Amino acid sequence: MSETEAPVWVRYAGDIFFLILFLVVFFFIKPDQKTDHDESDASETPNPLEAMLITEENTDEDNGVNDEAGKATSDHK
Repeated sequence: MSETEAPVWVRYAGDIFFLILFLVVFFFIKPDQKTDHDESDASETPNPLEAMLITEENTDEDNGVNDEAGKATSDHK
């Protein structure tokens, strides 16, 4: 059996192809930019988790939670 050495570019042709494909996709294909809202509007409004946390804090204050006694006192009778 005679082993002939292949040129380097032939041995790594698949790797070179996928490297070039990755670089083309990485540098030249841009993601779709949504035009429904501006970034300034998005930064001013809280995300859904923040909105939920804000509303939970407000409901605790409205219920009159007393941290020392651990009881909720209601002003509505």
